[in-house]
Amino acid sequence: MLYKAQEMKFKVTKAEVEARLKQVGISGILVAQTDPTGKPIRDAAAAQKRAEAAYAKVMAGEAFEKVVAEYSDDPNTKAKKGFINTFPLDEFEKIVVSSDPNYQFDKGSLQAEQVLKPLKTNWGYFIFRIDSIITPEKKEYQEKYDKAEEELLITKFQSSKEFSDWISKIVKKANEEVEILDPALRAYRLKEKEKWTEAAAAYQKAIKKKYYKNKLDIYQDLATVYTKLKKLAEAIAILQKVPTSLQEGEDYKIALAKAHFENKNNAETKKILKALSQDNPDNISLHQRLKAVYEELKFTKEAQAEANIITAIEKKNAEAAKKYEEELKQKEAAAAASPTPSAETTAKPTATAGNQ
Repeated sequence: MLYKAQEMKFKVTKAEVEARLKQVGISGILVAQTDPTGKPIRDAAAAQKRAEAAYAKVMAGEAFEKVVAEYSDDPNTKAKKGFINTFPLDEFEKIVVSSDPNYQFDKGSLQAEQVLKPLKTNWGYFIFRIDSIITPEKKEYQEKYDKAEEELLITKFQSSKEFSDWISKIVKKANEEVEILDPALRAYRLKEKEKWTEAAAAYQKAIKKKYYKNKLDIYQDLATVYTKLKKLAEAIAILQKVPTSLQEGEDYKIALAKAHFENKNNAETKKILKALSQDNPDNISLHQRLKAVYEELKFTKEAQAEANIITAIEKKNAEAAKKYEEELKQKEAAAAASPTPSAETTAKPTATAGNQ
């Protein structure tokens, strides 16, 4: 990856590398609009006003830690006198700029103990203080510089259009050169490339394999390929070769009906779909699917008939649900009306000396 970035002449500046090397310790005062549970504390205008007041106190000379204790709504950093974390300078810059792209932030002029103006973020207003700026020295500097330069170079390359184009070429070449031995997978790839004749041959080879012989989708895909080749009789014939155990499902019957439709045999298409509908009178999801198929094939009358069946099923289901609810209420009312056995009637007899 590094070699490719260098080969394609990607570069990073010294300033970019040093911004990665420099570590900045950050403390902050958070003036939030909500508490940690999400409960509103104040509106945006009140939060901004409070943040500006806190900033003014710090700039007037009041100890930052004291203002943290008085104004900050972040219990975690408040317990640490405002300390948040230590970041690479360029990462801290991203935090600031992503919160407000118009915020005036000059990373090159930052100094230790500097307090930044209130920054509006997703959490509220932050007043950041630069606690410290640490840069590696001498031998450590050069070692870390080289490593940071390589990391930034790779990152810049990976986010570029050149990188995307390079990866796309690699993937395309791999797809072209890899020999696919599995006939079904090879057929699928050929179908996706619209190489219909080659795909048909590959699918024919696949259905001869024991593993694929009982896979309905292989037959359906081959029928689709034959349809694309205008070999409509072959499309129907291959679906009729589907093992008997798979021919009862709705997927098969709809695929066969569509094959007949492509072969201009509307009567057979409607016959298959009508039988499927009649064999499943209460299956609302199937009727919804059949309605969509009829609409796709432009059979308006049949689509409306399915819509009527759907409406009838929905009405029947609603009536059944209402009846169940009424029966449940009656049972609850009967249970409430029944007297609750008293302690006297439910207590067991206590043995006495007389009846022992």
